[in-house]
Amino acid sequence: MTNTNSLHLAGGNKVLLNRYVNVTPTYNPPADFVVGVDSTTPLRSATDVTNRIPIDDGTINDDGDNTLTGSDAGVNSTDNTTTFKEGASTTDDTAQNLIKDDSDTVAMWTISNLASAGVVINITEYAGFWFYIKDATAYAKLRTADWCLQIRLGSDASNLYTKTWNYDDLTTGWNWLPLGIVGSMTQSGTPTGTIDYFALRMITNNTTDEFAAGDIIYDMLRQWEIADTVKALDSSIHYESNEEIVFEAKLTTTDCVGFLLDSICVFNDDSTPIACSLDVMDENSKSADDVFIYTITER
Repeated sequence: MTNTNSLHLAGGNKVLLNRYVNVTPTYNPPADFVVGVDSTTPLRSATDVTNRIPIDDGTINDDGDNTLTGSDAGVNSTDNTTTFKEGASTTDDTAQNLIKDDSDTVAMWTISNLASAGVVINITEYAGFWFYIKDATAYAKLRTADWCLQIRLGSDASNLYTKTWNYDDLTTGWNWLPLGIVGSMTQSGTPTGTIDYFALRMITNNTTDEFAAGDIIYDMLRQWEIADTVKALDSSIHYESNEEIVFEAKLTTTDCVGFLLDSICVFNDDSTPIACSLDVMDENSKSADDVFIYTITER
């Protein structure tokens, strides 16, 4: 892994000075770490990675094995057992082809009852899913004038939490699309009770724009708590003769599977954790065969 930016953060300075001058420090030392994707150039004032991802499994709401019912120009989805995403300790090897005909610019695919397909949505937790665009030809068909992709999670088709993505928010290949906390998403109607309705809505530039099997793929809607994004450092050693401290952070074969990791942030374990250091690096793909060990040296 090649680092592109490594910073001792303002929060780390606060912890360091507090523990340096106080006989009884009021801040705990660095103890935990988080990892992220799609990171930007960090600032010393940063308090986290750009986009945290779940290290632990969390909950799979839909594993991508289930057929989504098509409407408007959407055609019922089909299984894709060649291009799919692993992760969350599932042996799932299937994603869904989102197929569109030429009857409309709008296409939608729905699971009307997540309880029958997987697990219903918890609106207090974070969520995200995978979205695949085969190539530049498929990408160019998505609407460029406004949002082109929308997720809908709700109690029914009229009472929803929604989030949209514009053309420039997406790219060819796999897109990890985090939603944040579901209950904080944009509301349409009044979603209450069991949140078990799930739909993807897509808009193309032209009615005649079609998607065949393999052009656009959806996989794995999942949820997690903030605790699922945090892991304890494997070790921290003070080398006094070298005037340095070395932290080791380890991701096992079951952690963060399927993600392109590009950042790690070390925190202390106060009741409100403080970000101490942040490293941004080249993207590295984490599979179920990989163990990642990060060595972070503070001099």
